[in-house]
Amino acid sequence: CRSLQDQCEEVQVEASTSRNLYRGEAQRLAARENWGGIEIIRVRTPATKRNSSRLRLLAGVYFTVAVFARMAFRPRYDVLIVSTSPPMLPVAAMALKTLRGTPYVFLIHDLYAEMAVALGLKSPESRSIKISEKMQAAFFRRASKVVALGRCMKDHLTSEFELTPDKVEVITNWGTIESVTDQASSRFRRENSLYGTVVMYAGNFGQFHNFD
Repeated sequence: CRSLQDQCEEVQVEASTSRNLYRGEAQRLAARENWGGIEIIRVRTPATKRNSSRLRLLAGVYFTVAVFARMAFRPRYDVLIVSTSPPMLPVAAMALKTLRGTPYVFLIHDLYAEMAVALGLKSPESRSIKISEKMQAAFFRRASKVVALGRCMKDHLTSEFELTPDKVEVITNWGTIESVTDQASSRFRRENSLYGTVVMYAGNFGQFHNFD
């Protein structure tokens, strides 16, 4: 926005999120906050242990219902941006589109049904997976645009869900190669006594990531 200040001054942004901290600390964040002109509205949801899939799913459903209830009584938005976390959140976006005609953009971080199958937690023929896949396809179909984090995910979405290439936009996340300067790299090498060729992995490392 800094480089497009004149245009951005005319855009009003609201963000709905949880009052819980990502790492699960007991501290609760403020219910409302204005951050750089963005109005942040936080919903009170039960805290869950991150290693409990069942509790996280229930908390996600609670959050989805709470967000929908709040937005249903707000003035109509021009567009919603909804992500895959929690997995049921697009249901709220679809309901608002049906009731009020509000279009939504679907930002893809994870495809949970496919992850569960890949990890061997669920059979691809199980009833829950079949239902999840149908719901996922409906989320894509009703979205005005789908945003993928990289070209490989875009290729996967267009081939597996039969989305047209023009419906899927690639918007990369996090840092860039250009943001890592030679000076920062040299300092890191000196501080950690690293010499020769160094390969570094920087990112999430969870069950789904095949590090080998």
